[in-house]
Amino acid sequence: MQKPNFKFGDRVKVYDEIATVLSVHYNGCEVRFDKPNKYGFTDYFVFYKNLKKVEEKEMKYKVGQKVIDNTGQFFEKGIKARIVHVYNDPKAPPSYMVGDGIVSWYAREDELSPIFPVPKYRKYDRVNWFEGFSVYPSIIMDVRTVDGSPLYHIVTENQNRESDVLEDKLDRLPDKFEVNIHRDNNKTIAQFIRNGAEVMREEVTKCHPDDEYDFEIDSDIAYSRLMRFPEVSKAVKKENEKLKADLEQARADADYYAKQARDKSKILDDVLKSNEEISKGYEELSEKYNEMEEKVREYDGIRSNNADMINRNADLEEQLSKQKEINKELVDEHAELIRDYAHKSDLLAELEEQVDKQKEINKELVGENEKLKAEIEKLKACNKEIKVCDTVEIVNSKDCYSLYEEWIDKYLPKFANQWNEFHDPKNGDIGIVMAKAKHHRSGEMLCAVLIGEKVYIMGERSIKLHNN
Repeated sequence: MQKPNFKFGDRVKVYDEIATVLSVHYNGCEVRFDKPNKYGFTDYFVFYKNLKKVEEKEMKYKVGQKVIDNTGQFFEKGIKARIVHVYNDPKAPPSYMVGDGIVSWYAREDELSPIFPVPKYRKYDRVNWFEGFSVYPSIIMDVRTVDGSPLYHIVTENQNRESDVLEDKLDRLPDKFEVNIHRDNNKTIAQFIRNGAEVMREEVTKCHPDDEYDFEIDSDIAYSRLMRFPEVSKAVKKENEKLKADLEQARADADYYAKQARDKSKILDDVLKSNEEISKGYEELSEKYNEMEEKVREYDGIRSNNADMINRNADLEEQLSKQKEINKELVDEHAELIRDYAHKSDLLAELEEQVDKQKEINKELVGENEKLKAEIEKLKACNKEIKVCDTVEIVNSKDCYSLYEEWIDKYLPKFANQWNEFHDPKNGDIGIVMAKAKHHRSGEMLCAVLIGEKVYIMGERSIKLHNN
């Protein structure tokens, strides 16, 4: 006798027909055919030697599994039932025979829902683990369901304990985000990490084999790509800094030479003022000399005073000669000052020309800065596109597709249990974009937004990027 290797719910092939095992006996199995066999029987006893297991497409529910029935054929919607038979026909939609132990009825897969609760937390979430009177901050490393209840495998943040814990022993903690940048040969890798375990985003910068590796420059580029910043070459930064330093030096030189020119101009004004005073004194002496000559002519007949007048005249002529020499020296010094002033004026003109050139260079630098700003604005505009894993805010809750179940089943089947019909979010709710695809008819871009424990299908125009 063949050893039994079948169990309740197994899909088997009896000759050329497909059936499901209902019960297992010592010498065979009682099976239920998907369609009545050639003898017209639906349930039939078959010996082990005539049974063969078959591999079919994976079904959402299995025989014997408890589900919630929403068909409302014999009872009200929402009653608990058990899967009696699975119709695994590749040419037809998935369907089942369900029952409550007394009657059985037909139901499609989309008319059933699992009876087990949806886990409150997900992998890599931070939680507090309460054990007795102690609290341990921990990270969830795995989530599974045991006997209908979510079971979480957690590791404490100090890595000294790990355990499997039920949901009522946990409490959510805020997420921690960090950026890790490290080197791998000629590559620089930047990672955006959640709670020290989940790598949410990664960017890699590779150095050309002919270039010298510079970790500072490559890490700047990798971080800019990771944070979606515009890339600016370090060489351009250094060149701009050098141009700024040259401009500051040119301004300082211009201020220095302008001050020198002002000082020379002040000295020249003082000399001119002194020359005016000397000229005025010379004119006064000339007038006195003329007066003396007039007096000499008046007192020409007086011989006794003539000699004194001649001596005084000689003294005046000597003073006049000395004054002329002094005036000559002053005129020479004045000419030298004029030449020095002309030379300084030439230097000032050269400085003004350099300042004009520097203004042209500054104008070009300003133009380059405007171009960089325009590129930054373009990059910012590109960064405004909503992507998967972005945090968004609901701005129009009425634009929620609460009946579009086939979209969820197609683009986000793992979260289908967290989507409910006739449920809309509220304006201002914050969530994470889990999937993004177009409406198969209108072509509008739709996003699956996870808010708390619920998933909503929202039009892309009804949400916006959240600052945090």
